[in-house]
Amino acid sequence: KTYRYFIWHAPAGQPLLRRIAWHVPQRLSLTAMQEAAALYVGEHDFSAFQAAGSSVQTTVRRIWTSTVEPDAALPPWCAAPDDRGRLLTFEVAGSGFLRHQVRAMAGTLVLVGKGRLSLADLRRALAGGVRAAAGPTAPACGLHLWKVHYPE
Repeated sequence: KTYRYFIWHAPAGQPLLRRIAWHVPQRLSLTAMQEAAALYVGEHDFSAFQAAGSSVQTTVRRIWTSTVEPDAALPPWCAAPDDRGRLLTFEVAGSGFLRHQVRAMAGTLVLVGKGRLSLADLRRALAGGVRAAAGPTAPACGLHLWKVHYPE
């Protein structure tokens, strides 16, 4: 599966995006978020990124790609020219995901973008498996199932 999570980061919200993107009014560091997203790639125990009460047999998942890009899916009708770079797209593809995993990954990336979580903190969250070490679960409005990959 491939998921996209949209984040609108600007002081003012964008009414046309309010149902499809998470509005984060603070400034975010795109570079820090891109470096953090790259850490998700590979096979990891994502127990720190799952919803409480999940009853899966294993929390190990393989992530094929994980990127953060500005304006990757910004329709030209929904923003003014000075809004370029305000819509971030977190795209993640993998063999499977835990309940709320992608939203927890997105929430963690926002904390990294705000400078409230370091790359070392993210590495510890991936290694430690403690939910409190990762960021918050991002709102559902920004999450979109983008593609389902079927074996050939």
